This record gives sequence, C-alpha cells and structure tokens, in this order.
Amino acid sequence: MELPGGNSLHWRVNRSVTETVVFIISLLVGLLISLSESWSKAVTFYVLPVGILYIRLLFLVGIPLACLGLFRGVRRLTDAWRPGQVPRLAVTLFVLLTAGGGVLGLWLGYLTKPGLGLPFFPPEPGEVFRMVQLLLPEVLFLCFLGGLAIGRMDERGAAAGNTLESFAELLGTMGEMLLRLAPAGVAALLIPLAALSGRQILAPLAKIILLGGLVALAYGALVYGLLLRRCGKDCLRHFRSFFLPVMLRAVTGCSSRRSARESAHNLERMGVDPERAEALVELGSLVNGPGTAFYLGLALMVAIQFSGLVLIPGYYVVLAVLIVVAVWAGSGIPSGGLFLLLCLSQLLGLPAESVGLLVVAERFLDAVRTLLNVTGTGVTAYLADKLGWK
Repeated sequence: MELPGGNSLHWRVNRSVTETVVFIISLLVGLLISLSESWSKAVTFYVLPVGILYIRLLFLVGIPLACLGLFRGVRRLTDAWRPGQVPRLAVTLFVLLTAGGGVLGLWLGYLTKPGLGLPFFPPEPGEVFRMVQLLLPEVLFLCFLGGLAIGRMDERGAAAGNTLESFAELLGTMGEMLLRLAPAGVAALLIPLAALSGRQILAPLAKIILLGGLVALAYGALVYGLLLRRCGKDCLRHFRSFFLPVMLRAVTGCSSRRSARESAHNLERMGVDPERAEALVELGSLVNGPGTAFYLGLALMVAIQFSGLVLIPGYYVVLAVLIVVAVWAGSGIPSGGLFLLLCLSQLLGLPAESVGLLVVAERFLDAVRTLLNVTGTGVTAYLADKLGWK
C-alpha cells in the first residue's frame, strides 16, 4: 500500500495479529462455554491456573524491572539537568504532556468506572506478593538513592552503573520473551473468565479497550496537532506525510524502539544529517510518555475500583505524580506500561488479581499507548529540527 511521502505499508501476520485473533477466539469460546455450568467449572479448574501462573511470572519479572527502571530514570534525570545536555523545554514538555495523559486516564476511569463491572477473579496469589507489597516502597526509595549516588560518583560509579544497566537489559529481554507467551496466557485467562461471567464481561472490556482507545487517540490528535500548528501552517501536513507510516507500523508492531529507528530514517529523508537525526530522535524519546501515562491512569482506576477502594480527592494528585515518575523511569523498557502497572499496583497495596482483565486486554492497550508515544517522539524530533533546539 502506497502512502504519502513515497512510503509503503506492508501487511503481514505478526504477533499483534496473532494475539488479536487469539483474543477474539478465546472470548467466543468462553461465551459458548458459559452456556454450560459443568463446562464452566471444568475450565475454571483446569485452565485458569495456567493464566494465574502467567500473571505471577509477569509480576516476578516486572517488579524488579520497574525498580531498576527507576534507578536508570534518576540517572537520566541528573544528566538531563546538567548544562548543555538536554533542552529544558523538552523536559518541561515531557512533564506537561505526561501529567496531562495521566490525569486524563484517571478522569476517564473515574467517570466510566470500568472496574466496577469486572468479572470474578481468583484470590491474590501467595504470601510472597504480600511481602513484596510491604518492602516495595523501601526498595524503590533505595533505587532512587542509588541513581543519585552513582550520578555523584562520576567515573567511580560507572562500573556499578554499567552492571545495573546490564541487569536491567537482561530483565528486559526476559520480559520480551515472556510476552511472546501472551497468546497462551491470554487464552488461559480469558476463556475461564468469559465462561464464568458470560456476557457480563463485554461491558468492562468495551469500556477499557474501545472507549479508552478513542479518548487516548483524541487526546493525541488534539495536543500534537496544536503543537504542529504552532510550528507553522504546513507543519501538520508535512509531518503527516513523512511520519504516518511510522505511526501505523507502531500500531501493528507495538515497538517504540523499532519506530525510533524509522523516525530517524524519515528525518534523513527530509534532509537532516544522519547524526543529527539520531540525536533528534533520542531527544524526542524524552517526550514519548503520554500514551503510557494515559494507560497507567486508566488501568490504576480499574484496579482501584475492582479492589473496592474509595480515594479522597488529594490522593488523585499523588497518583498523578506517581504516574509521571513511573513513566520517566520506564522509558526504554519493552512493554513498559504493563510492567509499570504491576509495580504501581503493588506499591498501592492493590490485590494482584485486580490487573487480570488488563493483562487480557494488553495487546489493544499497548497498541494505543505505543501509537501516542511514537507520535510524541516524532513530533518532538520534528519540532526540535524546525525550531532549532540544541
């Protein structure tokens, strides 16, 4: 398929297509099984434990990965505020757009209350996760101090920093390998949940996937459209002609890192020097958090509502701050939104089962947040080139 700017879009069956097909088939199979009470009990007894095991594995990888992400994020923040390293405007733009996405997600979750319609889910797994909830705040604080300490040690802290970076990359690779098992995990969760809940499962799924996706896309179109129009009357059309293929491939591939390489290539096609193109995309990656922030806001509201907690107004401010910090820390983590959600849910003391349906809908939510994040990277890189950010 030919697209504006001389780009082409090739359709192929990838992991996103596979997981979408598995999701639809699992939902239909579960709804059919719900017609028989005996079959529903059998599926719950034999299949659901596999889904629970998958969630446990996600937690065991995601929590240390998020902790190391905080360590790396503090190091990036100290580097960003050193003179001449990163434009302060880019950091300010990150905070504003990320906070806006997080607040919008929290507001949508509060308004639509998708967590109140969640189906039955088995009890929270084991004492290990209760111990994690007790110790996680202290561990996160130590990671924060570790990032500051290594930043102050200069060359002496480089060895320790590189070791932790390598461990974070190892966990990230393990997380990617685990996510390749998502079709099996989704089927093992969705079939018994649909069998137990019947058609009642459709309403929360529709609110989380369809409504959440539409609002997130509207937010991205409004914010990024206004930024490009402020750059110049032809900037929006020019940006769309070069970056539309990257945005579409981000939806199907759900990979911000791959899209970053394509963004650099498109900047080169626009006449930007290759080295500067890579630097611009690296700068743009600082502002690739609104999609993840929106997802975390909506997902946390789902988990909170499922748990039956009632928040006072001031607590929403705390959640918004936590989301901004988490997004900064999770930059560069594959499917970081999901792993950050697992860490934040434990930090807030929420039961592990509260994220069950969010894991089921992960493929669709990941596509939306990746689209917003990749668009943020491209828009920031484009504006930095046009406006001469150094």
